[in-house]
Amino acid sequence: MPRVLITDAEGRATLAACRALRSSGYEVDAVASRGPAPAQWSLSCSRRLWAPDPRVDRAAFVESLQILLEERHYDVLLPGSDAALHAISEHRDRVIPLVALGLPPHEVVIRALSKTTVFEAWRHTRLAAPPTEIATSLDEAREAASVHGFPLIVKPSTSVRPDGPGLRQRSSRLVRDDEELAGTVEDFGLPVLVQRRLHGAVHSLGGVFAAGGLLAAVHSRYERTWPPEAGNVSCSVSLPVPDGLREDVIELLGGLGWRGIFELELLEKDGGGFATIDLNPRVYGSLELAVRADAALPTIWCETLLGDTLENHFRDARGGVWYRWEDAEARNALLCLRSGRITELLGMLKPHRHTAHAQFRLNDPAPLAARAISGIRARRAAGESPRRARAGT
Repeated sequence: MPRVLITDAEGRATLAACRALRSSGYEVDAVASRGPAPAQWSLSCSRRLWAPDPRVDRAAFVESLQILLEERHYDVLLPGSDAALHAISEHRDRVIPLVALGLPPHEVVIRALSKTTVFEAWRHTRLAAPPTEIATSLDEAREAASVHGFPLIVKPSTSVRPDGPGLRQRSSRLVRDDEELAGTVEDFGLPVLVQRRLHGAVHSLGGVFAAGGLLAAVHSRYERTWPPEAGNVSCSVSLPVPDGLREDVIELLGGLGWRGIFELELLEKDGGGFATIDLNPRVYGSLELAVRADAALPTIWCETLLGDTLENHFRDARGGVWYRWEDAEARNALLCLRSGRITELLGMLKPHRHTAHAQFRLNDPAPLAARAISGIRARRAAGESPRRARAGT
């Protein structure tokens, strides 16, 4: 069997990729920096492997991958996070002789991870982002806030940036007042993107981009997110790809120079069409939806890297498949219960046929247990930290 090494076994995206590849006849080994990692508890994972966290020491992370690649033959290496993608791309000379990566040049990877570059490149296209200002100081950020009004979205200039031997990784934030704005700017570092918060349905367009076209595409609409106001998808449903969207995405990704797996997060505009919210140039959180909807993006990408004919992969995911992220759905349900929104809660609990779950499968239940244990440990650690601080330890 062809063999794949994939990083970030702690994440939902890696678990979905492991399951998709294993069901397609691949052997998959998963790398984690901490445990329990759900992908490593899956029956689809052949070996549990360990490496330093690239956010702490990116060179040591890649060195560990190099050792693993030298000890055992692998056909493909897949990064499972922005941090892993940055680290592997930066030190690619250590792994390229040993395995297929399929990454574009490093400068393209940096552009794809840069929210500023993506915004600038697409601002005059049909998928331009909501009104956005690039602030190079706190005063400029406050000026943009006065124009757009609170609450607003603040984004770091790039998803990950070097921070000593490691990497600082930050996600976009909903900011409600000037105090939060100042704290966010200090945490992110300058420059930052200050973006007007628009209301509308959030959509996702994931796929595999290669040879100047989309080898596969999966379009979905978010039903809920966590956190509810500006978070990651917790429930969504797949839909047909809208007219014109495929061509717009091909133009954008082609201009960027990207190739491989990706996800675009989009906001549906009142007058029709979409605005770009974010680009994820890697396996992404709701990947299990694509797999369940017959567009196994990791398999398609690996087969392309290993020389399969591109024409074999032109496909769209089927519509009507639902996705639920168990952790986030439980939090949304609890929030509805506490706030007395019973009708909304009952609608949330309504089952749907053809539902893909982020972690749970009846024939592969252990990843959900691993995620539950990991969540309990994280909450305990968060609860202990304030007590230690008060005790002066």
